Amino acid sequence: MLKVLTLFTILTTAFACNNLNSHASADQNSQTTISQTTGPDATDLLKTLQGRWQSAQDATYTLEISDTKMRHFNNGKLTLETDIEMDGSCSTSPCAMDSTDLSDGWCFIEKGKEDVQCNIIITCDKEFLKYKAIGAANGLLVFKKL
Repeated sequence: MLKVLTLFTILTTAFACNNLNSHASADQNSQTTISQTTGPDATDLLKTLQGRWQSAQDATYTLEISDTKMRHFNNGKLTLETDIEMDGSCSTSPCAMDSTDLSDGWCFIEKGKEDVQCNIIITCDKEFLKYKAIGAANGLLVFKKL
């Protein structure tokens, strides 16, 4: 039983950050697509986001995710620090408020001093993180793992 539980945990962690859109086709060489309605465990989701990420659109913009903190840096200077919470099924407030932007996938919520932002993960693997800030104009963000 322990071996099965361990294998399940490893597989969940490995696949949690892949593209979870059920309408996408799998890249046969490097990535598997998983369709789900309830989402992976929140702890596994948080683990997949840990580390430093550099914006593909602006090389001076980086993210650092450490435990439940998300730090935004511009030109090496800290510009924003938020707390993050995982929402594996994108069903809690504020994510559930705009279901038109949501598809099968998982979300994380950034909580700042003055605002709360839901973000839906589009793609995440060992090299790239791509997510959309729900409700934001031009809210698509793409990062490369550092």
